[in-house]
Amino acid sequence: MISIILHYLFDYFTLVSTSVTVLLLYYFSTSTYDKWQKAKVPHMKPVPLFGNLVKSLLGLENHAVAYDRIYKQFPNEKICGFYQMRTPYLMILDPELINSMLIKDFANFTDHGFYMDPSINLMSNSLFFMNGQRWKIMRQKLSPGFTSGKLKLMYDQVKACSEELLNYISKKSNM
Repeated sequence: MISIILHYLFDYFTLVSTSVTVLLLYYFSTSTYDKWQKAKVPHMKPVPLFGNLVKSLLGLENHAVAYDRIYKQFPNEKICGFYQMRTPYLMILDPELINSMLIKDFANFTDHGFYMDPSINLMSNSLFFMNGQRWKIMRQKLSPGFTSGKLKLMYDQVKACSEELLNYISKKSNM
């Protein structure tokens, strides 16, 4: 008799704990999915746990194709929102707004969505992968070297180096 009661209690406990775990997982995976609705930003309805990039995250679709699909879904909007797993992302669709952000307001956008650990990957020290204050300081140091006048002065040297590299590659590929 006691074993039957324990069996039912154990089954009940397993059922309750599994249900609670599933509900907590569902809540955790969808708790950020109201961000674009609250902000009144047009957005795609996300899939729990995957967001809007299900095919991409499962390796069935290239990320560029997924972003293109999102872009084409909002042809008459200036911005749209989407979710990569739980994280909300804003996609700028308006060319004038993109131009303004990339030229006039460029210094205000210091975080690019990429993070690499400098102790593990040397590429993290490139301007493209830097974020925050570190990016601002490096950009201030590098920008004067890339004015149109200085680029014109470097053209002949870059061309000569490119030709030398092409010759080297050609020799190595013929071996």
